[in-house]
Formats: sequence, structure tokens, C-alpha cells
Amino acid sequence: RLDATRQPGCTSPAVSGGREFSGTISSENDEELHMQDALKTLAAMAATVSLPAQEERAQSELALEGVMSTRMSEMLGFKRSPIMLQVLKAFGREAEIYELSPEEAEKKALDQLTSVFSAEREKAVFMLVQVAKRGNERAIDAMLHCFEDAAWRVRKVAVMAISRLAVPGDERIVETVASLRRDSMWQVREEVVRTLGEIVGTHQKGICAMVELAGDWYAEVVLEALAILQKLFGSQGDTLALEGAASAMEHPESRVQKTAVEALLTLAGHHRSALIAAAEATALRLGHKDPAVRDTAVEALKRIGPNGINAAAKALTFAGFPTRQAAVKALGELALRNVPARWALARGLEDVDPSVQRMALRVLGQLPSKERQGALEAILELLGHYDDRVQDAAIR
Repeated sequence: RLDATRQPGCTSPAVSGGREFSGTISSENDEELHMQDALKTLAAMAATVSLPAQEERAQSELALEGVMSTRMSEMLGFKRSPIMLQVLKAFGREAEIYELSPEEAEKKALDQLTSVFSAEREKAVFMLVQVAKRGNERAIDAMLHCFEDAAWRVRKVAVMAISRLAVPGDERIVETVASLRRDSMWQVREEVVRTLGEIVGTHQKGICAMVELAGDWYAEVVLEALAILQKLFGSQGDTLALEGAASAMEHPESRVQKTAVEALLTLAGHHRSALIAAAEATALRLGHKDPAVRDTAVEALKRIGPNGINAAAKALTFAGFPTRQAAVKALGELALRNVPARWALARGLEDVDPSVQRMALRVLGQLPSKERQGALEAILELLGHYDDRVQDAAIR
């Protein structure tokens, strides 16, 4: 969860009408944004560090911060440094809660939630974690209300904090976290994926939310969702997880498309039914408007193997001719190594759309002559086709 060096890509297009980007954000501002996120994550961990027993506590505030800094350093594998103390001074003061009774701590946290300053409300969320750990269930209810906060940072830390308290599969909490899957800020959606990965259990709505996030427009959210789906389902061949990976192939960034294909193959494993489902879900992307997505689908069908051939052949019966064209292309790439693919490819010559027929002729023309023999009769029939371009392709 703590990776302050990771720089999420910023090449994803912005959502029309969204609130995430208002103008151009420079790389320096973006770096500063992520640094602030990292510091606040450290602050969240500071709130959960176990302090010494009452009689062992240092009397001075500086010494107390030093104890917490050392504990955090040990947890994270960092050397103790001024930045740790800076984090604790800026966001730290959470140690004060240990000096309060449960009732006083709850009141202080709830008072801070009404602050007009979002930073104070963020600190209140961290404080509520401690209050809840001391057995106050009302703190969880208060934290769930933070999911509706106007400040996206408050929503994000609330989602992150709830993962420390929720029992996996808790219906109310899972559904509340999943409700932010369409949040306007990608940082919140990314945290939703991570938290669901920890608390979803077998809750169907939570799993569906993660599958939906695998089709998100922002690359980092999609990559996180694919990683979590693989972690949760491995190679079990889960149908929902397969659909999530297939939908990720439609993302405009090539790195996401490639990762989606790998995730699809991993999730399918060696289960025949899962490979069939993966191939059929991939074949639906053959008619995508983006040529890169169509090429990715073709590559995925090639790697799926025989079941990919069957799915591509089935796609020859789909309504949209771009899909049938892409299916012909996929079969052409599979035909060099597979006889059934050549038979299926010949069916493209019988298509009602001349553009699909021309594509089939071009693909067949790239095969060795002996491997075109089975389609020779159909090719000869096209010499009398009404479309001159189909006739030319048949002659060649």
C-alpha cells in the first residue's frame, strides 16, 4: 500500500465533465500531489502504531514523537529521519487520543469532522480508527458518513481506514465502499479497488464492483483492479473475473491492453470452460472501434489456442461487419498452424459483405498454395462476383 515512488501515468484521457482535472497539471504538481498522498498514508500508519504502556511513556512531546517515529521506521524498514518527525508533527498529534477516555476521544473526533478544513476532517478519520479499535462501534458509522464528504482526500482516507476495521465479507461496509466505484476522482477509485481486495470476501456486489473498475478509464485504477482480481481468483476460471480482464482490453493504453491479456490467460488457467468463456469474451472485442483493441483481441485469441479458433469462427456470424473482418484476420493468423482455422477462414468467402470477402481473400492469399486448396472452389466462384474489387482479390 505504501509506494511513495510510484508515479501513476497521466496519459489517460479525462472524463468529460468530470472534476478530476481542470486544466493542465504539470508533472511537478503531479509529483507534489503524490508526495502529499504518501505523507498522509504515513500519517495514517502513525495513528495505528502501538505506543509504550502508560508508565513507560516519555514525558516530553518530542521524545514521544521520537518513539513513534522509531516504531514506524521499524515497521517500514526506513531509517529514522527528520521527515518522519515532520510527518508526525504535521499530522501526528494522534498520540493525544491515548490520553483521552473513549467518550472524550469520540467527541473530539466528531467535533473535528465538522471542521471547514478538510485536513482536520482527515485527521478525524484517523482518530476514529483508534476510537473504533477501543470498542466504540459508533465510530464506524461516523467513518462511513465520511464517504460522502465533499473533499476527495477525506473520502480516500475514509476508504483506506475502513479496511483496518472491517471483517471480510461485511455486507454493509463492502457495499458502502463499492458505492464509490464511480467516484469522480481516480485516487478514490484506486483506493476502493485496494480496499475491496482486502474486505470483499465472497460478497457478490463487491466482486462486481471490482470487475466494473477493471473497465475504468484511468490506467492506474485498471491495473490495480487486474492485480487484485488475479490475487483473489488465481487460475480458478471465475467467469466474472474473466469478463473484467476482457473489458480491460478496451482501454486505450497499450500497457493496459497487454496486462489485460496476461490477466485473462492467468485467470482462465487450464480450465476448458474458462478458456471457452475467455475466448468468447475476447471475440466480442473484435469489432471494437479502436484498431489497437481489435489487434489485442486477435493476439489474445491466438494465445488462447483451439478455443480461440472456435470463438473467432463463431464471430463470423455476428451482425457487425467490422467484427467479422477482425474474425477473418484472427483466423488468418491462426491458420498457419491449424487446419480447423483454415476451414473456418474459408467461410469468410461466403460472407454477405464484400469487404469481409476481400479480407478473407487477402488472408488466404498469404497462406502457402497447398494450404489454400480446400478453399479453391469458393475462390473460383468469386471470380464472377458483382463487386469488381472482390473479383480482383480472387484473381490475385
